Formats: sequence, C-alpha cells, structure tokens
Amino acid sequence: MSLLQKASIITTPTAYAEDFLYSIKPAIVFGDELVTNGDFSGGSANWTAKSGVIVSADSSGLVFDNSTGNSSGGVYQNIGLDDTRTYQMTATIQLLTGSSNGTFILFTSTSGGTGQSDVYVGSTLIVGGDAVTNTFPFTPASGDVSIQFSCDESNATYKVSNISVKEIINADFDFTRASTATRVNEEGLIEEVAINTPRIDFTGGTGSILLEPSRTNSLPFSNDFSNAAWSKEANITATYNTTETLSPDGTYNASKFVGNGTDGLFDAVAITGIISRSVYLKSVTGTVTVVLKDPYGGVTAKSLTVTEEWQRFELVEDNGGSSQGLWIDDIPASGIYMYGAQIEAGSYTTSYIPTNGTTVTRSADAANNAGNSDLINSTEGVLYAEIKALANDGVNRVITIVNSSSTLNRIRLYYTTVDNRVIAEIRNSSGGILMIYNGLADVTTFNKFAVKYKNNDAALWVNGTEVLTDTTGGVPTGLNKLVFDDGSGSDDYYGDAKSLMVFKEALTDEELTKLTS
Repeated sequence: MSLLQKASIITTPTAYAEDFLYSIKPAIVFGDELVTNGDFSGGSANWTAKSGVIVSADSSGLVFDNSTGNSSGGVYQNIGLDDTRTYQMTATIQLLTGSSNGTFILFTSTSGGTGQSDVYVGSTLIVGGDAVTNTFPFTPASGDVSIQFSCDESNATYKVSNISVKEIINADFDFTRASTATRVNEEGLIEEVAINTPRIDFTGGTGSILLEPSRTNSLPFSNDFSNAAWSKEANITATYNTTETLSPDGTYNASKFVGNGTDGLFDAVAITGIISRSVYLKSVTGTVTVVLKDPYGGVTAKSLTVTEEWQRFELVEDNGGSSQGLWIDDIPASGIYMYGAQIEAGSYTTSYIPTNGTTVTRSADAANNAGNSDLINSTEGVLYAEIKALANDGVNRVITIVNSSSTLNRIRLYYTTVDNRVIAEIRNSSGGILMIYNGLADVTTFNKFAVKYKNNDAALWVNGTEVLTDTTGGVPTGLNKLVFDDGSGSDDYYGDAKSLMVFKEALTDEELTKLTS
C-alpha cells in the first residue's frame, strides 16, 4: 500500500481539475461506481426483472416493452445504498416507440426490489426520440438498498444504457474569503479568483494553496499611471496601455516610461507604520538599473536590476511619517515598463490587489473544519505538511488536529514568534509535550514536516530526518477536526501549503523518511 493510500485526509493542489480544488468546499467528489454492468456490456447480467414488463438486453442497452403500462414493472439491482448518504445517478434513456413525451422513473427499494416499500426519489426522467442523459442527486428512503427503473407509459418502448450511481462526497475543508483575490496561474499570469474560492498559486512555478490575511492596497490607482495621483518628473515620457508588451495579467495594460537616468514617478498616501511597497517592472531592452524609494525619504532606497522579464520588486520599511509612498526613480533613456503598484500595511508583501479610483481590501482566507472522528485516529497517527510561511515575522502560524468539544486535546504544528523555529505539540487534558526545533534554514521556503503521535512514542520529522522524539507523553482524545489555525480560531496559518495529510496510523521510520524527503 502506498503512503497516499494510507492517508485519510489529503489536501494538495495536485487534487484539482481546471484549478478547482477537490479537497476544499464547495468542491464535490464522487465515490466508487456502485452499479455493476451499468453499460450492459454483459447483457442483462446483474439486473433482475420485475413483473409487468418485457425486458431484453444487448451491448447497446436494456430495452423495456411496457405494453401494459404497469408502473410496478421494471428492473432492479441491489447496490448497497445507505439512507444516510446522498448519491448521484446518471442514465441515458431513449424512447424507441410510443408517446413522444414518455416518462421513465427511478425508485429505491429494499433488498430484492419487491413489495410495497418502493419509494420514488429524484425527479421523473423525461425522454424523447433522441437518447438523453439524465443526471440528478438522490437520497434513498430508510432501509432501501436497491435501485429500480420503471416505465409507466402504456404502449411505449424504451432503451436505457450507461447507468451509474456514485456517492456524493463533500470536500474536506470549509473555505471562506469574503472578497475576490488574485493569484498567479499555471501560465504565470495574474488572474482574479472569485469570492469564497480557494487559490492555487503558481508563483515560483509550482502550485500551492495560498492562504493570506486581509490586506488593503492603499494606492487608489494601482495600474492607472496616467492619473494625476502619480507625479511624473519633467524628463519622463509616458505611454499608457502600451501594446509593445503583454502585462503580467496577459493583457496590454502596462505603461511605458522613458527617462533621462535621473527622473522618475511617484505616488503617496496617508499611512503610518511598517508598509510594504511593491511594483512589477520590466526593461524595454537589456538590463537596466532603477531605484525604488519613498517620496518622503526616511527609508533605505533599493537599487533594482530590471531585465526583459517581468519581476515584482518590494521595499518594506517605515519612513516614520504620516504619509508614505512608492517612487520609481532614475528611469533610463531606454525605458521601462511598469504594472501593478501596491502599498499595504504590513511587514511583507501579499498578492496583488488591483484598484481603480479607490482603495481595495482583500479579505482573509480561511480553510477549516475538515475531517471527522472516522478520518482522524486519536490513538495514533501522523500529521504531515509541506508548507512555507509568508514571512519570518514573529507571528504564530498554526495547523491543528483538534477535539472540537475540548481544544485541550490537540495535535499542533506551527511556526512560532521565534525566527525559523517550528514546534510540534501533542496535548491532552492531563498535559502534553512540546518538541521545539530551531534548525530550520528558512521558514519562507518549503519544508516538509511530520508529527508522529502514539502513546509514549512521539517524534518530529523534518525534511527526511527525525529531529526530536519523546517517550513520556500520552495522546489526545476525541480528535475530529483539522484546521488552519490553533483550534480555537486564533493564530491562523497564513502561508503556502503544497500538501497537508492526516494518517490514521503511526507510520514507520522508513515511511516517515520517504514521506518527508
């Protein structure tokens, strides 16, 4: 059995289609196929006919001749339905002869498909002269384990094929973000993502789930450099929405600025404290140097090496005043392209927040409430994560398996307020253990962690090596939830996650080496 098959919860950006994460709601995934011989390649095998209907089958489907119009007739198959679960049914149905608007009905039944226990579910399947594929969800009636098809149109002949029934399984995590947001997609372009939709971000070329705090772009004109809010010095010539090059969002909306090597352009807003200034720059030709600084001074100006490829440049500092800004200076005569300026309060830069006339706030990402007691074993297990923090800024960033009724029972993995430190905590109501590791090179690059927990057998693995062990601690009870915070709604994990997994067993040293290498 592979390690992935052993995992009971998996959250990873590889689990997506067309950038839709299967592991985070509102995604829906489907269980295994429950119907046997649903394509009727085996004729009528595995299907049982009821009275009142003549049934024949070949590899193209099952033909019903309901000349008596007996609505209790049909075929059924026991597929082990569970009345506590929801399913999706798909069937292709064609009216061969008879009424042009005949009906074909799905029931669920008790074992054997007989008696009066048949209960109608879903909606009547309307068919016409052409083959029509019908799909809808249904929940079985209490005790029903079989599906049954019936046709109640007198003097009609039907063919049914491609019958499929799969359990509908909601994704693990609840996800919220009360605003749109941007990400870098697989093509390397900035694009907008809808409200309450998680982001797979490909900054750096590899996809990861991006979780960020709320931030505001305080520059009201992030990409309209023609606006008077942007002051251009005397020797600056501008071309707005140039068609000479595509911007980082794949359109022609970047601006071109040509200077004399000493002049530039700037904008400033009323804001105090540590701020992060950022802007995308690209040279018109060759490699050039410009300067990123603050219009009011008070910060360390940065000399930027600008090439013919788009790069995002940052300057994080407090100028000590009540107004701060972003100034691109010393623009050369060969020119540069400029896109997407941002000023945000905070000690690190977050994803681009477009503005056009007013400041814009991106809401925080929150992914929580995954798992249940069936998927998480309180007796033993492993919490695995391949993650990187947004910054090494003295903030706790926590991932937790927790008992939703008693947060004293928990498994936590977190970056701490100490630079490049990670802690694994295993706790129950009687106490707990902390495994503190200070050997990380950089929390802002991806690291692989595994926290193994078992009674008197705990360990922390980092990047292929067992770095800490403890043989004195117990285990929590009632673990039933996986969250990107400390278990009580605080210390949200803000960063990137390539993979997050929970295992219901304590893996071997060999398996943990493979998992974290």
